[in-house]
Amino acid sequence: MQSRVLGDPQAQKPVPPEHQHTVPDPDLLGSIVEKYRPDMALYEAFYRQVHQDPEISGMEAKTASIVASHLERLGFEVHTGIGGHGVAGVYRNGHGKTLLMRAELDALPILEQTDVPYKSTKRMIDRYGNERPVMHACGHDMNMATLLAALDLLRAAADRWSGTVIALFQPDEEETGGAQAMVDDGLYSKVPVPDLMLGQHVVPSRAGTVAIRSGPILVAADSANVRIVGGPCPGVNPQLCVDPIGLAMSIIPTLEDAVHQEIGPHADATVACWGFHAGIPGNDYVAYADFLLDIKTVEPDIRQRALSVIEARIREECKKANVPEDPVVNFTVRAPLTSNDALISGPVSQVFRNHFKEDAVEMKFTRACEDFSTLGSSHNVPYAYWNFGGSQETAGDIPTNHSPFFAPAVQPTLQVGADAMALAALTFLSQILRRRIERTMSNPGATAQLLMLGPVHHAKAEFEQLTKEFKTIHLTSGTREQFLDDCANGGVYDGVVAISRTADSAAFTGLFDAELITRLPSSVKFISHNGAGYDQINVPECTKRGIQVSNTPDVVNDATADTALLLLLAALRKAWIPQSTIRRGTWDQGRPMGRDPAGLTLGVLGLGGIGVATAKRAAAFGMKIQYHNRSPRGDLAEHFAAGPSPQYVGFEELLRTSDVVSVHLPLSPATRHTIGAKEIDMMKQDVVIINTARGPVIDEEALVQGLDSGKVWSAGLDVFEKEPEVHPGLLGNNNVILLPHIGTATVDTRKRMEILVVDNVRSALSQGKLLTQVSEQRSGRAQ
Repeated sequence: MQSRVLGDPQAQKPVPPEHQHTVPDPDLLGSIVEKYRPDMALYEAFYRQVHQDPEISGMEAKTASIVASHLERLGFEVHTGIGGHGVAGVYRNGHGKTLLMRAELDALPILEQTDVPYKSTKRMIDRYGNERPVMHACGHDMNMATLLAALDLLRAAADRWSGTVIALFQPDEEETGGAQAMVDDGLYSKVPVPDLMLGQHVVPSRAGTVAIRSGPILVAADSANVRIVGGPCPGVNPQLCVDPIGLAMSIIPTLEDAVHQEIGPHADATVACWGFHAGIPGNDYVAYADFLLDIKTVEPDIRQRALSVIEARIREECKKANVPEDPVVNFTVRAPLTSNDALISGPVSQVFRNHFKEDAVEMKFTRACEDFSTLGSSHNVPYAYWNFGGSQETAGDIPTNHSPFFAPAVQPTLQVGADAMALAALTFLSQILRRRIERTMSNPGATAQLLMLGPVHHAKAEFEQLTKEFKTIHLTSGTREQFLDDCANGGVYDGVVAISRTADSAAFTGLFDAELITRLPSSVKFISHNGAGYDQINVPECTKRGIQVSNTPDVVNDATADTALLLLLAALRKAWIPQSTIRRGTWDQGRPMGRDPAGLTLGVLGLGGIGVATAKRAAAFGMKIQYHNRSPRGDLAEHFAAGPSPQYVGFEELLRTSDVVSVHLPLSPATRHTIGAKEIDMMKQDVVIINTARGPVIDEEALVQGLDSGKVWSAGLDVFEKEPEVHPGLLGNNNVILLPHIGTATVDTRKRMEILVVDNVRSALSQGKLLTQVSEQRSGRAQ
């Protein structure tokens, strides 16, 4: 892995916390790991052996041979010599998912300066003919050891899972060429194409910890080899020459600024010079200057624009200097963006939290780069990649990766890394087994009253008490098809009366649409949904089936209103722009003049509980409040006793007269694209738009056009039309603040939401009614 220096957390496109994915029965996975964990002494010896005898990138023959021997011992079908010294092992264990697990073979040309007794003193000739010291300064020796130990565990526990495991040991990762070389050399003609991939890396955080998150985690990296030609020049008349050294040195420092000037200060792009060479010894003039640029980006559109800006700036400056030949600018992709797929990293994250407790933490975005994702890009294979700690006491007590002093503590680093990899694999491989076990039991769900779909994070004691009162079964289905099958008469869930669900459970069941509702067991009478929004549930179909549906209103009001106000104030001041400049050390650049909230008119579109809470907060900042609902509210005086109540206006009047429009509508077919191009055109010039409701209520394409045209001053969005995807025109726009659906993301609010779910289920099963039945059913509008 290249340069593991930590960077600032970046904007990402994760599934929001309430959408993070669940896996069934995570405790079972932990018990499998505890029971079948191999003797770690064998893998400690492997680690020390490989650490003491490292091999440089592209020269990993001996390491590959050792790894292949271990795979053969474990019963894997072994393929060697792929893309150089790459090794791939296949272990087939019945029907199920095909999963690829990867580690790296190569070391670095660094002189080791640790004091461990197994330190490397090795030197070898690299592929370029240079003699170099060699050290496992990045931790690939630990990555290999943990993967082999995890494979040993899976082999021993083969009767507890089903599927195919591919163990891949990649050469040449440090120069980010090995993954592509293996693919180009026919990797997938030798092993099956996987359904998903898993990878991990040791880092200098506290040993015993694991860190993962969804979305971007490592940057994309490109190289640019540039040559500026000065041409033949007599040394006695330097004034007649183009000095390629001076010209190159004047261009290089301007390139990163050029990118930010062209794309905007928010652009996450860095440009650095990694090498420079000019002239030939003995010549009395310098004919050319060569330099190597390292360009790192996060967003694909910014990457492409950054490369174009860099090339254009180099050519422009050379033209101004009357360089006799056009500069040569050749770009090479070193590593693609590494961005965890939430459908993979979400379940893994939950299993880690369950097993490692407080030692499972959120991974920080770093400016390191990796070619791991290249292994799956040709077949669009989703993946999860995480870090595990190697520091003996606290983070930072060993130097970072690529340091000559990098030496992870052997334990607990090795065991935790092996456990993490095995747990992640079992998360996906054990599902079929669990369903088989459930079916061979005497239908354990037949007398269960409650089916729980989704994890509990904050109200665990309350849910535990609930399960003591009512027999409970947890989700055992791994796919929608399996879930529908298990809902059939005599199936796993037959007899269930109430379902407790979270939005994340849709990863396994799919949406609660008409098809699913009609196939639920006839015994189901209640669905208690954890969330204020419930657009994943077809309420009219539930009503036809006689199923009552509840959500968690009111308890989310304050947290969501706080988020709306945060976005409102930030959008008025465009606060993200000066923040980005100060992080880049340019104090006096990019400080826009904002607008005061006092005296502005806030138009609240949808004055429900969240809308009222938002209006009250905005009124405290001196804003005039108006609103639009289907009909005026008659109870506002009690909510606004300290000041004037919001004024009811028509929809079009609200659009025409509001300085700020804040959207608080539930999502339904009737409210989809309530704000589109026509509506934005009605709004005031320099309007500010805030959305903390649901993304599809606003037509994002129309919003982007409004921002680009200058009609919309700025926007603040916590929700998006196609979450977790975000419209590229929003990501690249400097007049919008984006949050990854964190409206209710406070510990206190989430706990209150979970407790309300418990209360709804208890009331349903004991009294036959839900406490917070959705409004459509209460009013009869869902018929």
